[in-house]
Amino acid sequence: MKPFSKILKVKLLELGDYVAIPRLDGRYVHARIYKGAVGIFSGRHDEPQSLERLLGKTPKKFYYYCSLPGGRYQKDWVFIGRVPFEDAEAMWPPAMSTTDGIYKTKPQVYWKGGFMDVTEEELKGKQPWIVHGFTALQEVVSGTYKDPWKKLRRRPADSPA
Repeated sequence: MKPFSKILKVKLLELGDYVAIPRLDGRYVHARIYKGAVGIFSGRHDEPQSLERLLGKTPKKFYYYCSLPGGRYQKDWVFIGRVPFEDAEAMWPPAMSTTDGIYKTKPQVYWKGGFMDVTEEELKGKQPWIVHGFTALQEVVSGTYKDPWKKLRRRPADSPA
């Protein structure tokens, strides 16, 4: 796939690919494809940025994306470049908090495709594990997403919102 081309076919993206995702206001956020998740870099841009400007940066937030295993993406995502991960460990997003107030579960994290019991102390600073679909992810990166379960979801005091 050529840089700055729109992703028009299913299964064109691979692990390690860099993409630009359009926000509802017409600006772009940039992301990298991880195993089962999209890592979103900080910042908003009027146009897709070059691969050179994204290399070496670490995503600020990670979102599990419900259609990643099937390779389905929005057609307005823009391919930036392909850089394979250094090793199998690097392709996984960080562990995320899955403990919530709805089911009163034990403290857990979701990591490498599974749930692990942890202590409350180990949950501190972990981003909540939330799965998004096509439109919800675009609303999240645009800042317009309204989480219907936010009031019920219990988060560690110092975790990012």
